[in-house]
Amino acid sequence: MQRDPKVDGRWLFHIVERARWERGDEPYAPESLAREGFVHCSYRDAVAESARLYFAKDAQLVVLEIDPVHLDAHIDVAATPRGPMPHVHGVIPRSTVRAVLTVPEVSSRDDHKRDDSLAALVAEVRAFNEARDWRQFHSPKNLAMALTIEAAELSEPFRWDTDGASWKRAESDEGRAHLRNEMADVLLLLLSLADYNQIDLAAAARAKLALNGARYPEDRAKGRSDKYTAYERAGDEARDDKTDA
Repeated sequence: MQRDPKVDGRWLFHIVERARWERGDEPYAPESLAREGFVHCSYRDAVAESARLYFAKDAQLVVLEIDPVHLDAHIDVAATPRGPMPHVHGVIPRSTVRAVLTVPEVSSRDDHKRDDSLAALVAEVRAFNEARDWRQFHSPKNLAMALTIEAAELSEPFRWDTDGASWKRAESDEGRAHLRNEMADVLLLLLSLADYNQIDLAAAARAKLALNGARYPEDRAKGRSDKYTAYERAGDEARDDKTDA
């Protein structure tokens, strides 16, 4: 996914007439994309001025708050007298639109860089579950079973594929959408299970990587798919050979 290094992860805002957005096109491709080769966007502090300059006073407008991280299109930023203006060189999938706002509502939104840390995501999942009073359903058994089911749904389309066919499926638009959705389901359940049981997943994963590093030494495991016990046996045999010598 190409992205100009000047794009720093802040939300993008695109102004569009309400009737145009509500046509429901998927993906969304405004007329400027065909005419100029890109979609005009703003950062939060320029939205009100852009609406005033480029739209009629009585126009019924909405503002799309767009997550740039999930855009496949290249993004660049033009220097203008009104400040930096992002240009998206491709369509806007509706899945990347995190909110549809009015112009006045934009000023109240958080325009800081997105926080993609695991801790921040755990906090979002916790708030989501608490708002729905779902902890009563989230026993370790139920979450573990749900996680297993979602993992099975992740693998289902690949069931009879060869390795090569599975890569082609995963690289297709439909395949990418499936992977994105099902992987998210798996991750959200895993984060809930970890949160309720006070497990630091990042620390647990790093500890497991360290353990696997010892179990699968690079000099023995590189390019091989054996279970770690095979490398333990190989190490024992090498020590026996040295002893015999």
